[in-house]
Amino acid sequence: MPHASVQERTAEPWILHDFGRDFYNEQLRLVVAAYIRPEADFTSLDALIARIHADADVARAALDKMPLASLAMDPFLQPSATEAVHTVQPSQTEAVDEVQPSQTEVANIEESVARLRT
Repeated sequence: MPHASVQERTAEPWILHDFGRDFYNEQLRLVVAAYIRPEADFTSLDALIARIHADADVARAALDKMPLASLAMDPFLQPSATEAVHTVQPSQTEAVDEVQPSQTEVANIEESVARLRT
């Protein structure tokens, strides 16, 4: 059973963007934009993997809608002139079925957005 015993607060970002190549030794910019759900224990590795993919679907759906969609144009996330020369174009990816977040996930995301605004 997958289980993590966390002694301190940590963040584990999952980069949803497909860069089309490895990006080792590259600089990445990350913005924590919303909270999806608390930690959970899973009964199997398959259940953990399914939840990770569901979380990614929720994140994609939230990032496609305002106000989180506006983060795509945030100056912090834009490459500098030097970085733009080395920017990797995303590869073609398959269309993702539209996902509807649960009411709890929507509430968590809305609460996170409200905190960002204050």
